[in-house]
Amino acid sequence: MKMYLIGAIALSSTTTMAIASMDFKADFQTAYGQSYMSSHMAADFNDTGAATDPSSVTRLFQSYSTTTNGSSMDITMRVDTVDGVTFRNSLLPGEQTQSTWDGSTFEVGGLNFHFGNYYAGQYGFGDVDGIDVGSEWEDLDGTTAVTYFFADGVSKSYVVDTAAGQINSYSADLTEFYTSYGVDFAGYFGGDSDFTHGDAIAIEITETIALVPAPGALALLGLGGLAARRRRG
Repeated sequence: MKMYLIGAIALSSTTTMAIASMDFKADFQTAYGQSYMSSHMAADFNDTGAATDPSSVTRLFQSYSTTTNGSSMDITMRVDTVDGVTFRNSLLPGEQTQSTWDGSTFEVGGLNFHFGNYYAGQYGFGDVDGIDVGSEWEDLDGTTAVTYFFADGVSKSYVVDTAAGQINSYSADLTEFYTSYGVDFAGYFGGDSDFTHGDAIAIEITETIALVPAPGALALLGLGGLAARRRRG
């Protein structure tokens, strides 16, 4: 790993973080993408990587990794089903219909994954554990790269236009990253309806963010540049 010294601050050219886990929740959603916090399939609030249902049965596995390239960072979040079943078939028979917070019902048409669970913790309030990126951040390019993996070894990828992540409005920590992504079971790739999203056994979502240096770091960079100009003078 190469290191560069600018003023008094060492900046890494490329740094890759090993797979880790975070707070995570998978909500049932309608076919048109609406999800309700009152109806969730599985959750992991202990950073184990295993998302369990209310009966403590593991339903999904979640993880993430990061790669830092200078002042930007790629965050790749992954969800796998258990035993290679499809997302669609991971639902139990009694889960096909769900209730909302007001008691009305809906037919489940997908799953909505909350990475970092920015909806303020397990019960809708309190601290949550997002992805610690080490500094404040902002969306870099307004796109999200998505890859679906299928049981026969095929994978399908595409890029969608969407802002990267959210800042948790329930926490003062602006150095953590949170996002969500919905899997519409009936969705498919272009004209290829043989590979619907619900037939996938895993998904990876990659967001690229810009890391915002702290004010103190910017001041040190300025002093380093001033000192260099004086030496050249």
